[in-house]
Amino acid sequence: WRKLEGGLIHKALSDPEKVTRRETLVQLLAQALGLTGSSNSTDSYDPEALVGEMENILFMPKVLEYLTCNDEQDDLQKILAIPAAQKAQLNGYRAAVCNTTTKVRKEHFQELADKLKSQVDIQKIVEKLKLNEVNSTAVQQHLRALLEDLIEVEKILKDVDALSGLARLLPKG
Repeated sequence: WRKLEGGLIHKALSDPEKVTRRETLVQLLAQALGLTGSSNSTDSYDPEALVGEMENILFMPKVLEYLTCNDEQDDLQKILAIPAAQKAQLNGYRAAVCNTTTKVRKEHFQELADKLKSQVDIQKIVEKLKLNEVNSTAVQQHLRALLEDLIEVEKILKDVDALSGLARLLPKG
């Protein structure tokens, strides 16, 4: 948990102003991990819908503005993995965009959000993240099989312990 503190997910979940987004984000994360079904209803798991919902959350103009213009400049650099040689360019972009009027900034981030959404290939993301392979039934079956294997290992260890005790009782010689 300590590694998650201060991260984007932690910030999104702990921000009291984003309660509705927090609920959606928790549902999406649970769905992506195979812990629940679809966040909308009892429909089957739809990875394309999951990616689409995440896209709608991440590419909101206010989120993009926050990531670019907030006081904690590390967030944008962590996401973009900017080489040291290009950090000056990023800071220049940040200054040029964030030091404008509210109207200009709002228009810029709306345009940026639209461009990003148009460039996202949802199917490619689903394939790359292997979201089609997430299946809660399969996860439960794997966990059940793992538990059964652990029970078998426990029985074997008890048998080995009993045999070891019997071996100690045998005469040495």
